[in-house]
Amino acid sequence: MVLVDYSNLGFKDIIISLDGAVAIILINRPKQRNSINKNIISELKQAFALCDRDDRVRAVILTADPSAPAYCSGADISGGWDLLWEEEAEKEGDQAHRDSGGTLSVVIYRCRKITIAAVNGHAVSYYATYPSTID
Repeated sequence: MVLVDYSNLGFKDIIISLDGAVAIILINRPKQRNSINKNIISELKQAFALCDRDDRVRAVILTADPSAPAYCSGADISGGWDLLWEEEAEKEGDQAHRDSGGTLSVVIYRCRKITIAAVNGHAVSYYATYPSTID
């Protein structure tokens, strides 16, 4: 097993730390009210996949920077609506059945570690619904 150094993964929008056997994933976009974008979806997928494979991790806590005025203010649509769909889903056309938030939910759901949502503020959009995938 390769030991992951969570502090050196180069994530832009999340911070991961390991406190004993607990991985803490912090959503770190306080100036944008922790709004969700394509990058944060990608980083969260990577983070949960890493935690799932790391034998040191027994539980994962997902929380947000408490200095933000909201836990999550919804989708960051400043770059358009394209964050809602992944390219693979677009190939399915009218049959597309899962948006980017849905694919993230599947990754969280499949994580074999105890997962806790520490919602510390107002939650809108995906962040209001993803706790249904949390233990």
